[in-house]
Amino acid sequence: MRALWLVRKNLREHLGGDTTQILQTAAALGRLGVEVELCDAAEPDYARGDVVHLFHLDRLWENARHAERIAAAGRPAVLSTIYWPADEFDRQARAGFRAG
Repeated sequence: MRALWLVRKNLREHLGGDTTQILQTAAALGRLGVEVELCDAAEPDYARGDVVHLFHLDRLWENARHAERIAAAGRPAVLSTIYWPADEFDRQARAGFRAG
């Protein structure tokens, strides 16, 4: 089985709990014979996986677009509901483009 995992672009630059979960689960599935491909492309080839796995419930702007395209491609999909409430971060630390 091939699994195409759609991950955030900066997964390896900005390490977090999601990075640990994704990399460790991919490694465990690999030991079971599942081929896991991590993909951070904006326009992935959904046919590269027998199943497409979405992450990050808090990144709806990405997942909604992917979900529509995955369905149109006729691929089964899975969502891991990793969620990081950014309220405190937004109030105290948000900077740059997304600062408000």
